[in-house]
Amino acid sequence: MSQPARIVMMLLVRKKVFLALAVFVISLSAIYIYWAPGGHSTVDVNPRVWSEIENMLEKKHQGLVDRYSAIPYQVKESIASRVAHNGCVCEAEPNRVNVPFIKLLFPSVWARYMDTTFTPTEWTAMKDRRNQQYQNFQKRSQNAADLLLIAEANSPLQYPAQGVEVRPLGTVIIPGLGIQEPTRDHSVTLTASMGTFDRAAEVKDVRAEGDGTSSLTLSSSLLANLNRQLQFIAYTNTLFHPNTADAVQFKTLGHQSVFVVRIQYKPSPRLYNPGPKGDYNISALVTIATKTFIRYDKLQVLIESIRRYYPTVTIVIADDSEHPQPVTGPYIEHYIMPFGKGWFAGRNLAVSQVTTKYVLWVDDDFIFTANTKVEKMVDMLERTTLDLVGGAVREVTGYTATYRQTIVREQGGPAGGFDPRLARVAHLEFFIDALGSLHIGSCDDVIVSHASKIKLPWGQSESDKAYAKFRYPSSSYDPIRTKDGLLYFKNGFQCMSSN
Repeated sequence: MSQPARIVMMLLVRKKVFLALAVFVISLSAIYIYWAPGGHSTVDVNPRVWSEIENMLEKKHQGLVDRYSAIPYQVKESIASRVAHNGCVCEAEPNRVNVPFIKLLFPSVWARYMDTTFTPTEWTAMKDRRNQQYQNFQKRSQNAADLLLIAEANSPLQYPAQGVEVRPLGTVIIPGLGIQEPTRDHSVTLTASMGTFDRAAEVKDVRAEGDGTSSLTLSSSLLANLNRQLQFIAYTNTLFHPNTADAVQFKTLGHQSVFVVRIQYKPSPRLYNPGPKGDYNISALVTIATKTFIRYDKLQVLIESIRRYYPTVTIVIADDSEHPQPVTGPYIEHYIMPFGKGWFAGRNLAVSQVTTKYVLWVDDDFIFTANTKVEKMVDMLERTTLDLVGGAVREVTGYTATYRQTIVREQGGPAGGFDPRLARVAHLEFFIDALGSLHIGSCDDVIVSHASKIKLPWGQSESDKAYAKFRYPSSSYDPIRTKDGLLYFKNGFQCMSSN
């Protein structure tokens, strides 16, 4: 899973022995990782509300537009028709004479409104649930960088500082363009590298050179008319790229500015129908996923503990054991992999089979207890912009560990994820790869038990011994050397420090 969104995981750093923490204490300065069970200041993870700012900016922008509304213009239909209007018509072709094979030989356009599939009561309830989920999606996917900001003329150029977007090969009217100069013959030029300019409407007494090209010059002796014309400048992207930006130059005599047109498809909402309102339906919202290898005794204990509290939640198991054993039961999906493929491949396989809104990732030696409240983690994700929430691990000895990490990456000089070669260990690597992508939180009141890691030689089962050969390789394998090589080569880390 490259970038999990809307994920619940137990992503708990597994505690071997205290000396194992030395692996992460490579002292220098590019990354600072703070391990601390408590004492953290609280962080506000509630969604930000931009409605007041948006309303203020919209009124201000509308005032700039209305300033020249009295000046007449002539619409250029060939350009204006390309500008998206956020509207469509759901209309089928009229019925034709019903003769044999007519639909096969001459297929017609069909159309169907979705609400006709449901009763009015069902449709209203579904629409209400969908609206709520869509609002949650917008809170997660939008921020202040998406707001349209107009830099008013101080240079004397006025232009959109941010917020102009166009879909690839699409057309958009550039808002906020203007110029404020003393009375003289006025002239401005727009230049782009990934698109062309044209006028969606023509204003009298304004001369244009370069319609339909990447460089458009407008001039007029009437400043008001020129500013009115600038309100109808259309930008069309001509070089396809699914996610990029064009730096547009906007200049007049003695002054020049640059603004960005973002070229991208808006993210498609990923919405899940939560069902009728009420308490969280964990079975419909969450799938529990795990990766197992040889340790079927521990896996069975995990399954039994889950069923004690969540009897109908689907459990997805990825298994790369050399001699797989059947794991059956209600709401269990057991997937057999090639021998020894490792944790990464197993996790990706298990997560690929999840169809619920959230996935709860657990190790196969975890044990659910009365304190393993999945509902609390779901509630945290539903109420905030967090992408991922973890909990605490309690060893059978009674020791509870909640590992929280604060990672800071300093860019450093020119010298300064996941990888198949770390097939079975990747605690720190997950958080490094998630830096800048995932918003992660932790619930210290959600606790899962953990099978004991204290293994005396005479107390180990055959499966424990076989598992240890793969989990803890021979001395010919140098884990620190492998990790440091990958952290330097893949992530560009020269050094790392921790406390």
